[in-house]
This record gives sequence, structure tokens and C-alpha cells, in this order.
Amino acid sequence: MTAAAAVLILLLAVTPSGPRRAELADVPLKEVEAFIDSNRSVDVETDPTRVRAWLAQRVSFAPPPVAQGSTKIELIGGRLCLFAGRRVASYMYRVQGRLLSIYVMTAAGLNPIGGTRIEHEGRTLGITREGHFTQASWSEDGLIYSAVGELSEPGLLAALDELKL
Repeated sequence: MTAAAAVLILLLAVTPSGPRRAELADVPLKEVEAFIDSNRSVDVETDPTRVRAWLAQRVSFAPPPVAQGSTKIELIGGRLCLFAGRRVASYMYRVQGRLLSIYVMTAAGLNPIGGTRIEHEGRTLGITREGHFTQASWSEDGLIYSAVGELSEPGLLAALDELKL
């Protein structure tokens, strides 16, 4: 018993604190699932200028402009999230009735993640698929973007193209 406790203490002591890459990769996917399951509303609704201004007061970076969709993509609003101890701006959309969340956070100390790397529209995207969710992550201008949707990979890429992200 004492030996097992000593091994556990040793493992806890040498295990790096903070989120590991794999843990961080799961955060946006799990957050979207929790948002859907909770049936909660967004923090600020629909108006793109209001969404960006509201988020700008709550994060440590200037959030990018809210991308405008078409008739197929509707802005639901924005939410403030917390990943890896940092505040994250989230823009929420409906794409043909399915949820798409775009998370934006500072890139300091983080790298974009994803199981598969693809080149798309001049960016290297990390793509992860879990259940019926697809996630695309990339880094740009000191920020990390993570787009997670109830979409196929081609559907997610098409939505990003339409939003001009």
C-alpha cells in the first residue's frame, strides 16, 4: 500500500501540470457537446458588432470581426469560454440547421492540433473527427482558431470558405 502511494506521488510530481496537447484538442469538441446537451443560450445574441464588442471586453486580445454567413449560415451569437486557463471567444452559427462554433484564443504557448493535417485555402489545418463532430484548428496572427461543427469534413471546410475564415 505504501509503495503504491509512493509511486502515485512520484507520478503526480513528474507529470507536467497544465493541459497537454491531446487534452487541449479534446476541449473544443467536448465544450460543443456540453453546450448542446445543456440546451443553454449564447451569452450575447446575433448582432455581429455587439457580439464582437461584448467579447472584446472579456478576452485579452482583439477578437477578429464576426464572419457573416449567407442564407445557409446564420449567426446565433457569441459566448465566453475558458480553455487551458485562458478566456476564449466563441462565435456560434447554424449551418443548415447544424451547430458550428468557432473558438478563438491567444496562441501563446499553444499550437494548433488535429489528427490529420491538410492544406486548405493557404492554411495548414489540423482536422479531428469525433462522433458526428469535425474540428479544424489553425494558427493565424498570434491566435489559434478552432472550428467545431456537427458537420462532415467537407461540410466544415465549405462553411469556413463561405464565412471567409
